[in-house]
Amino acid sequence: MKPTATTRLQWKGWLRSKRHLFNSNILECKIEDIKDVFVSRAGSVNDSDKVKILLTKSYGYIDIHNEELEDKLFYIPALPGDKISVGVSTDGTAHEFTFDGNDTSIIYSGSAYALNSTLTLSGQQFKVVGLGGGLIQGQGSGPPPPPPATYTVGQNSTAISEGGSVTYTVTTTNVTNGTTLYYTLSGTATADDFVGGTMAGSFTINNNTGSFNVNVVGDIVTDDGETFTAKVRTDSTSGTIVATASEVTITDVGQTEAISQSATTINEGDLITFTLSTTGYGSGTNFWWDIESTSGITASDFFIGGTYSNQLSGYFEINSSGQASLTKQLVQDLTTEGIEKFKLNVRSGSASGPIILTSSEIIVNDTSLSVGANANGKTFGPVNVNRDQGNSANASDWYNICDIDNIPDGSKVAMFIDTSGSMTMGTIQASYDLLVSKLNARGITIITVSNQNEDWITPFLTDLT
Repeated sequence: MKPTATTRLQWKGWLRSKRHLFNSNILECKIEDIKDVFVSRAGSVNDSDKVKILLTKSYGYIDIHNEELEDKLFYIPALPGDKISVGVSTDGTAHEFTFDGNDTSIIYSGSAYALNSTLTLSGQQFKVVGLGGGLIQGQGSGPPPPPPATYTVGQNSTAISEGGSVTYTVTTTNVTNGTTLYYTLSGTATADDFVGGTMAGSFTINNNTGSFNVNVVGDIVTDDGETFTAKVRTDSTSGTIVATASEVTITDVGQTEAISQSATTINEGDLITFTLSTTGYGSGTNFWWDIESTSGITASDFFIGGTYSNQLSGYFEINSSGQASLTKQLVQDLTTEGIEKFKLNVRSGSASGPIILTSSEIIVNDTSLSVGANANGKTFGPVNVNRDQGNSANASDWYNICDIDNIPDGSKVAMFIDTSGSMTMGTIQASYDLLVSKLNARGITIITVSNQNEDWITPFLTDLT
């Protein structure tokens, strides 16, 4: 049973009342006779060990003799808050002990000596092996032990918003360069509230200082002021706690979402950009999008090439500014379809999650021209195509322009390519390759004639059989 202040005081009074029965101020007994006095005791101390009880003389002073130090146990009766002076040898030095209010250490010369720590008095070493008063064991003379390490932790904030961070700075004394320390987090916040999903980590001490950051995620859940506290530990994330920081409160950030677009009416061949703008979400947060046809739009209406795709769904990833964007290019397919319409939906959670935003409806004007639409009785056209410079992203679809779907499989077609002046085959290579791939798929043979002299007559006199 843990002794109370009252029972310990009564015990001290009894010892003092018996002082006249002894020739000195030292009473010897077994540990088991006084074991109920201790709040904590080292495992190296046995009940059968003999202990000398040091009674204070006048003015709270006790004396320990040199010849009795080696491996001997000494008990100093004291209550929390007591101050007692201890003399060792005959040098006359009084070493003042203060017994802390929680019976967890003896304070000497500004340092706290907990259970199993060693202190030096007048060149003699003593180990603290019991608390609740002070049980010390003589270690003999020798080099003084290194001074105990100390640890303090500071932080740059005690209140942060979701998506924010706290920087902790740990200052030490008597800690070797390169020492690894550890930290753990506890409180109402859980692992999901922190970037990386962990509530523990490590850092290194150099020149008696080290630091670590705790990053809080931004989420879409109302958390109502969760808290956490960082604790610094030695040896491992379950090691001894040597410093505790102040509690941090996580402020729940109001979260908003908005979707905008660069236009509401576009032509075939045009680009349209959608921009998702948010507040209160961490960088890397995902939202999902899908294109909903409200009149005739299909995947084939969107251009494939470069950074553009004809996918009708995907996801946004929010950047550090809380934004993400999506750009789509409509195909100018030379097919008369009439006006087409679509809108963009934004979903949370997953590709099948609830729709939280919908863009304005986008109208796509049909700008296609049927082959021969500009005929004037003498020629067809003009039909504008790209100088693709060999880049497939810029290729024109000659197959659709010439409506080759209307001729039978296995047919033969002829093509004249003007390679005069600034025009070379490389100028339209990607468009040519696209045409050939489509013709080959249908077994259609293409006979190609080129001319560098801007001669639009002679090439057509070529035998195409």
